[in-house]
Amino acid sequence: MPIEPELLDPVTVAGWTLTVAADGREAQLHAPAGVVITELSGSRTTLALSNATVRSRALDAGSPPRWDVGLAERILRRARPAGSLFLRALVDQGGTATAEKLREVTGLEFLNHATRTLTESAAVVFSDGDPEQRGRYWRHFFATRRHPDQPRGRVYDYYLSDELVPIFAEALTRLGR
Repeated sequence: MPIEPELLDPVTVAGWTLTVAADGREAQLHAPAGVVITELSGSRTTLALSNATVRSRALDAGSPPRWDVGLAERILRRARPAGSLFLRALVDQGGTATAEKLREVTGLEFLNHATRTLTESAAVVFSDGDPEQRGRYWRHFFATRRHPDQPRGRVYDYYLSDELVPIFAEALTRLGR
């Protein structure tokens, strides 16, 4: 039969009750009504709120964008010309290309200017009319991969999904880019 530890007097603050064992090795935490403690470990506590709606921009990215040529055009129109140059090269390479190949094809010494203008443009377009500015969560519509031997180094290659290649190809063509 386990030995129950000697407990100190409980402390209650704002509906929370904390009781600590005299030797300091164990603690019991009782939450106010509607809050469930799902984990208590060391100085960290994980809580769950029952019947509560939490407004958090960090957790709610909204719905993913529904891609079409019009949306791609809006992003390209807002971006600087280097963004279109970068995407044209990526599309022409079938949606996947090394950074070295893209620098060679575009003539751009640094690709970060081109990628930054695209992600900033996408964030603005996706957030249009959204007071929560959730569009910033969907701004990275192309992926990057670091060099396997240099995980913190430069980007090794870029990838545009198979779904987006024809959409951006058409948008670039419509805009004459």
